[in-house]
This record gives sequence, structure tokens and C-alpha cells, in this order.
Amino acid sequence: MDAETVNNVSTECEARQKPTEPPGSRVRPLRRAMPLAAAVAVAGFGAQAVMWTVGDWPTHLTGWPDYRAATVGDLVMVPTLIGTLYAAVLALPEPGRRPRLPYLLGAIGLLAGAGTQAGWLLDDAPQLN
Repeated sequence: MDAETVNNVSTECEARQKPTEPPGSRVRPLRRAMPLAAAVAVAGFGAQAVMWTVGDWPTHLTGWPDYRAATVGDLVMVPTLIGTLYAAVLALPEPGRRPRLPYLLGAIGLLAGAGTQAGWLLDDAPQLN
């Protein structure tokens, strides 16, 4: 056997020993998205749970655990949505050039969210849930 054949056999053996993900595999994006989803759950649901547990709330009003948006939404649906969207973005092929539209839409979303919060904070008589 010549040196080239030995190198080819050695390379093939190494390739068989190291399990690699097939091209287009979704495993890596999902693994990278799971910590973000967990952080969203802890930051949203976890913070609300701590505030509810530690705070002193009137018993005659419905509270945080009584709303499905707070329990099912913030604990399950929002982290799942964020993790799935992040995994989908990671699975996309790299664009040839950086488009500006996502930055524009992100800025619009940020301004709309800030405007909603500002309107709620500046309201003299905000409605209770």
C-alpha cells in the first residue's frame, strides 16, 4: 500500500469514529435555542412568581395565578415560541448581504412596545385586569 491509500483509510476510519451531524441537521440550532427559552421562562414567569409570592396582594382581587396568560402563556407558550423562532433563524442559510428590513422591523417593534408601556405608565386611571 502506498502513502495515499493509508491516508485515505485513516481518514475514513476517523470519520466513522466521530459522529457528525448530517448537513441541514436541526439538532444544533435546537440545542442552542434551549438556553434562551429557559432564560425567557425564568425571566418572565420566574420573576412574576417571585413577586407574587413575596408581595402582599389584596385577597378580594383575582391574582396572577388565576390568569392563563400568566401561567400557561408565560411558562410554556412564550419560551417555546422564542426558542422555536431562534432555532429557525439559526437554521437559515447565511445571507449574501445583510438585509436592513429586520433591523427596521425590530426598531418599529421596540418603539411600539415602549409606546405601549409609556401609555400605560402615564395613564391616570389604568384598568385592572
